[in-house]
Amino acid sequence: MDIRQLQYFVKIVEYENMSRASEELLVAQPALSRMIKNMEERLQTKLFERNGKKIKLSRSGEIFYSHAVVILAEFEAAQKEIDELNNREKNDVVVVMRTAIGLLPMLLKAFHQRFPEINVTVLREADEKRENQNIDFIIEQDFSDMPKKDKIVLMHDDCRIMISQKHPLAAKQGLSLGDLREEKFYVLNDSPSLHQITEKACLDAGFSPDIYEECNSRETILSFVEAGLGVAMIPYKTWFCCWHPELIAIDYDLSKYKRIISLYEISGSRNKKVRAFEEFCMEFFGQVDCAEGNVELLKKHFEVL
Repeated sequence: MDIRQLQYFVKIVEYENMSRASEELLVAQPALSRMIKNMEERLQTKLFERNGKKIKLSRSGEIFYSHAVVILAEFEAAQKEIDELNNREKNDVVVVMRTAIGLLPMLLKAFHQRFPEINVTVLREADEKRENQNIDFIIEQDFSDMPKKDKIVLMHDDCRIMISQKHPLAAKQGLSLGDLREEKFYVLNDSPSLHQITEKACLDAGFSPDIYEECNSRETILSFVEAGLGVAMIPYKTWFCCWHPELIAIDYDLSKYKRIISLYEISGSRNKKVRAFEEFCMEFFGQVDCAEGNVELLKKHFEVL
């Protein structure tokens, strides 16, 4: 008796009809009937009571069915664990990256240059639930640098106000945030932290900002700003990779409005490859913090071409 026979048996029980089960399983009805007969001979008992075309379990059949369901559930659970193990062997480190996406190519390239034998899989937000059992880390923006179990603060990202060089206010000496009260502020539609930072800074400056949050990429925001259609408060250190040459940062103190980037440990694995990625992230983001937007300095440190 094998797993397939148990699966067929359970399906017959569900339909209470041999013909319908045959159609669902794409197995000839005589073959199903022979299978049930062989099972009954093996168990030395009748599994079904027949009433015309309809069949139902006998008392012995009910007992056998209850055990068959458990066996199939255990088999599926074992298969799932094996699949996850095989997937783990293919993907040494699995990370969900919710922020600083622009740094991802440089991060992965620098990591693979140092650890060519380690495979890193980066999941999109939409993949997270499906792969939840295999996730090692989540990199995301944070509002607090307070210590927390399974959390490592990677860096503090300064925010800057960006405007076009051609903006009428660009040349104004001592330009303040309040001078921009009539401007449209662009933020990413999937970045609640930047929305909150922008809103708080403007409210502290004495006005409620006109925030436009239908932008789905950093490039879109910076293109709008470059075109003189508004301004943006951006995380300066992690957005340097998509600078537009026509943009300038206003010399205005926003030091208390920082975006914190943290690494959250999910799997808790002590695997050497997983730990290597964790330590490299700490080094990489530490260098991003020190580089202050100088991409060439960052590339030189990691020897990334």
